[in-house]
Amino acid sequence: MMFLRGVGECIAACAERPPSSFLGHLGREVRTLLADGITPDRVRAALVLHRPKGLHPSTLPSLVNEVMNADTSRSTPLRAWTNPSDATAAYGGQL
Repeated sequence: MMFLRGVGECIAACAERPPSSFLGHLGREVRTLLADGITPDRVRAALVLHRPKGLHPSTLPSLVNEVMNADTSRSTPLRAWTNPSDATAAYGGQL
């Protein structure tokens, strides 16, 4: 049963065992996703994203969607905005 392994991996990666109600809810979410035809690899990838964020178990389907529909078509990676080194040249003296 993949959902038991996935939740087991999640438990093993935690410093302390999460509450049983949390794990039960997470297990139900995993079972539902697998029943919907989502591949175990995608569910596992979503669980990897889920654990460090400390999110509610009901957010797992959103993370699966993120895994499934990540935009990989970008030719260049996004870059954080930074202030220009020369504001006059960048803004044409409009500041």
